[in-house]
Amino acid sequence: MVVAEVARYLRERHPSLEIDGIRATFPDGWGLIRASNTGPNLTLRFEAKSQAGLEAISEEVLGILRQHVEVP
Repeated sequence: MVVAEVARYLRERHPSLEIDGIRATFPDGWGLIRASNTGPNLTLRFEAKSQAGLEAISEEVLGILRQHVEVP
């Protein structure tokens, strides 16, 4: 499962909470990925204190996600 692979990567590198997906804490914010309960979709959320932090978090999470699925 894609979420499980991304979760494995994130939990090895960041403090994480794994309830219905994974929410990883980064120095400047957090990133979340979870599978939809109603369809073949993934939900991703990112939040940071700065634009640079937001970009770093999203790039890291999307980078590992791209290893498992095609991301537009």
